[in-house]
Amino acid sequence: MNNTIVIHQPNFLPRMKVFIKIAISDIWVIYDNVQYVRREWQNRVFLRDSEQRPVLFTAPIEKADYFEKINNIKLKDTRSLNEHLYKHFQCNYSKAPYNKWVLDYLELLIKETYNIFDLASYNVSCMNIAFDLLGFKPEEKYSSKMGIDSTDRNGKLIELCIKSNCTNYVCGSGGKTYIDEDVFKQAGINIIYYDYSKIIQGDTYGLKDYRNNSFLDFIAYNGPDALYNLIIEEKKEQIKQYM
Repeated sequence: MNNTIVIHQPNFLPRMKVFIKIAISDIWVIYDNVQYVRREWQNRVFLRDSEQRPVLFTAPIEKADYFEKINNIKLKDTRSLNEHLYKHFQCNYSKAPYNKWVLDYLELLIKETYNIFDLASYNVSCMNIAFDLLGFKPEEKYSSKMGIDSTDRNGKLIELCIKSNCTNYVCGSGGKTYIDEDVFKQAGINIIYYDYSKIIQGDTYGLKDYRNNSFLDFIAYNGPDALYNLIIEEKKEQIKQYM
């Protein structure tokens, strides 16, 4: 019951700050039965163009009701998306020192998602392939399959923690705006505020510039070992000190 849990929506080729937050936790609850948010990170992320400028790469989705949940969002054309994604890295990252690793990753993604047509499953595949290659494997649970009864935000999160047998809830520093710490404390849940800004202090990778870029962008220029080491270090610095 001393495990750490992160509860986060499945994002498209997740941003560095999100990828690290999930990777340093023991259990990732895939928060897939909450509202899909337009112009957010569920189907887009920053990559680079050929001149190293940040550009939003978007995974096209089918039209859906404004209040539709993430697990009901469908991709328009998975194969076209994968082809476009591969060509983007092939053309715009050709000079990146670790682009071969990224292209190998994308080839695995193409095979893995050949018959996947919903956004949530596609995004989870993005994470799982990277976890396998990097040597991380948090346990995964889908919130939509956990039978949550609570209706308020804090209650849902607490119930997900309890049903996952976790006493340590990892959330971003932005959680301070909505987390009711007293309610979590009464439920026996310890809150760990993961702070990406702590990573960028004195780092050698220019992590401030990667904050909202895909983890693939970081790996293309710094390599998989750099990301692996960052995750191990942050698990020690931001998680183990609370255990």
